[in-house]
Amino acid sequence: MCADRQGHFWDMHDRLFANQAALTPSDLLKYATELGLDEAAFQRCTVGHETAETVARDRLAAADLNIAGTPAFLVNGRLIAGAATLAQFNQIVDAELLITARGNASR
Repeated sequence: MCADRQGHFWDMHDRLFANQAALTPSDLLKYATELGLDEAAFQRCTVGHETAETVARDRLAAADLNIAGTPAFLVNGRLIAGAATLAQFNQIVDAELLITARGNASR
């Protein structure tokens, strides 16, 4: 979120996922520097917890939906937790379409 404030969300996203074993505050600052972010603004954002309220709100919303990790998807309210193949998505979408079609036919 702090990188996003400087227009580098996806750059930081990719860097974090590529370095999942190195996510200390000093690592984050190093990545911000490597990406050319304003270090002082980035550090104020992360140390000052400017985004903590947004993160807390997102965590509560995820918990309300029984989402405990990523990736997670909702298809018509149906949770798909973890990585899913295209075939699995197709199966779930087809099942949901069938349920909807049956419901509309009974009206």
